[in-house]
Amino acid sequence: MEIDPLLHRKPVELSGGQKQRTAIGRAIVREPKVFLFDEPIAHLDAKLRSHMRGELKHLQRDLETTTVYVTHDQLEGMSMADRIAVMHEGVLQQLGTPEEIYNQPTNEFVAGFVGEPPMNFLDCSLERTNVGLTVVHSGFRLALSEHQASLLTAGGAEADVRIGIRPDNLAIEPGADGALGRAGRDLRGRAARRRHDRRCHHRRPPGDGEDQDRAHGRARRSLPHRLRCGQVARLRHKHRRRLLVGPSATTQAERSTRMQLSKDDLLTAYRTMRRIREFEERLHIEFATGDIPGFVHLYAGEEASGVGVCMHLDDRDRIASTHRGHGHCIAKGCDMDGMMAEIYGRRDGLCGGKGGSMHIADLDKGMMGANGIVGGGPPLICGAGLAAKQLRTGGVAIAFVGDGGFNQGTTFESLNLASVWNLPCVFVVENNGYAESTGSKWSIACDDAADRASGFNMPGVVVDGHDFFAVHEVAGEAIKRAREGGGPSLLECKLNRYYGHFEGDAQTYRAPDEVKKLRETRDCLAMFREKVTGAGLLDDAALDAIDSESEAQVDGAVAKAKVAPPPNAADLLTDVYVSY
Repeated sequence: MEIDPLLHRKPVELSGGQKQRTAIGRAIVREPKVFLFDEPIAHLDAKLRSHMRGELKHLQRDLETTTVYVTHDQLEGMSMADRIAVMHEGVLQQLGTPEEIYNQPTNEFVAGFVGEPPMNFLDCSLERTNVGLTVVHSGFRLALSEHQASLLTAGGAEADVRIGIRPDNLAIEPGADGALGRAGRDLRGRAARRRHDRRCHHRRPPGDGEDQDRAHGRARRSLPHRLRCGQVARLRHKHRRRLLVGPSATTQAERSTRMQLSKDDLLTAYRTMRRIREFEERLHIEFATGDIPGFVHLYAGEEASGVGVCMHLDDRDRIASTHRGHGHCIAKGCDMDGMMAEIYGRRDGLCGGKGGSMHIADLDKGMMGANGIVGGGPPLICGAGLAAKQLRTGGVAIAFVGDGGFNQGTTFESLNLASVWNLPCVFVVENNGYAESTGSKWSIACDDAADRASGFNMPGVVVDGHDFFAVHEVAGEAIKRAREGGGPSLLECKLNRYYGHFEGDAQTYRAPDEVKKLRETRDCLAMFREKVTGAGLLDDAALDAIDSESEAQVDGAVAKAKVAPPPNAADLLTDVYVSY
């Protein structure tokens, strides 16, 4: 708390900021169960306030004490909180993680309050066309999905809407005719390119209103061309992060199913996640018997990511996995009996028992393979994406990579190539916090892996990888964008694994009870169950039946694998060449 020099002073001799720091220190030594902070660093100077934010965050983590922190400073809330409650005039507007508050605000107040500069709001009208309902503005047209249209017309009548776009989702480029382009406004202000931080600030013309100052804002992207003073610029919406504020605010339950998930879709999602969990939990037990050869890396805890992404895919699409690939295989539709036989090294396995856990592949299902090479999947996906583009199949290619693989040169080269060739690829970074035993906070220089997307001129989105609905929504946007020729995207799913890097990993690098707490508070299956039953979409009986069914399927797969024959000597020289 940097209060050592103050210990000899009396309270009357302390400044307001010094009193605040001393009060925090007094609270800490009492070892309370809950900290209650009310604007605790408001009176500190800017430098010390920034330092204290970091110190308080470290204290909360180290002391593992619940903290209720009241502030009007959104930077403090977004950077320090695990969950945020946004209040307005004494009424709770939204409760969620910082990512949910920023990317999925429940109403216009939250959207305008969070973010600096705040979100831009444009008044638009609705128009029916031969392709459905379209949002119309003087500078752009936006076709809506059937589900979006149903939300906006839920009251029975079509009404005008407001569309929200974050300033950091706008790129700035020179215009040819003096129009502001997609934002539909003139911008004849002064533009200056700052070389030291590669950010561009636009000043509004004299006499413009405060609302236009918001719209012009600041774009956190470098200019593709250098603008001269007085030159007209065009704002171009690059990323697909929009908020539609309809005739009435949507409820939390409506937001949970906004991606048109039917009851059958929800049952499929839960069934697939539960199958993965049962498969991995059983492998954890079976590997300890010594009957399974090679290494095994378990996906338990990360199910919402693989399933949330792969539910948007079909037989045209290809995925490439990592060494932790069982979940991706099941999510893409691979046969569990064949997978289990492969892991046991049996001839009936998907790869004839020659690949094992780290090299399961099924090209008929679009599964290009798990991969023992860290960062080995992204280059394969560039090839798959190029094939889909050249053959015009409409397919997309998905590369799953961990936070360790995301630091590999192969991944960087693939991101660049996919962007240069505008390939229909989506790169999914499953950041479980550890590259083997090295924490990602030590190995990745930026706060979020998705921040690197801007360096490759592609959208980058961070999402809670424990939340199936959040992953499903953002993955759907990225995959739709790729199918329509919009190019690659980067999706970072922040999640956790329940087991070690490999089976046998002592996990001495993890905090005591870390996994126990994750299972209790951040389990993706429990979160899914709570949401769908709470919203009345599914009942516990249907989910319990899936639990029993999945357990029986895994039991059967293990039983078959144990008695299946291994490869014989004649199999040794097969599968080496395409033809003989």
